[in-house]
Amino acid sequence: MEALKTSLFENPLGIYIALAIIGVLGLVSYQNWRTFKSAWPTAVALVGGAAVFTVSTLVVTDREQIGAACEKIADAISNRNTVVVEFLLDKDFTGLSETQTRKKAIRRLDSDLKTYGVTGVKLKILDMKVRDDLATMLVRSDITSETIPAMRLNWRAVWIKRPAGWLVHKVSGPVGPGNAGDQE
Repeated sequence: MEALKTSLFENPLGIYIALAIIGVLGLVSYQNWRTFKSAWPTAVALVGGAAVFTVSTLVVTDREQIGAACEKIADAISNRNTVVVEFLLDKDFTGLSETQTRKKAIRRLDSDLKTYGVTGVKLKILDMKVRDDLATMLVRSDITSETIPAMRLNWRAVWIKRPAGWLVHKVSGPVGPGNAGDQE
């Protein structure tokens, strides 16, 4: 079910390829027999492609919502706008330690942005699992700054779905390989 949901809503390329093959086979069939019945596969492929495009465009999955929130966080940090980041943190947020609350985390982020002169952040989602109203994620951050060399750090984040949307509930890290500046 999850694979169907992903291929239909988030990455329909495989479905488009299958429909294109059906459409081409229908055109070849029509070319050979020139009957209305032989054109059906092409018509079905066109209608199916339009339906898949409409559905994949209109439906925004939880994974896509979290991905968009990550982009907002990266843009906000790059622009030194901690207000946007704070808006995307859950009221019960805990950061790198159990005592790091939402307000403490924002104060620390604001201080680090000024101290290190962060000029850019790019986030890449390495792994994400969504289950009901919780999502766990491994994300890579590539950070550039005026005062230190480029850094690459991996973080674990737990997201929680609230009425306002998906919010970061907990962050831990840096974790695992890929930290401290190694590049691909």
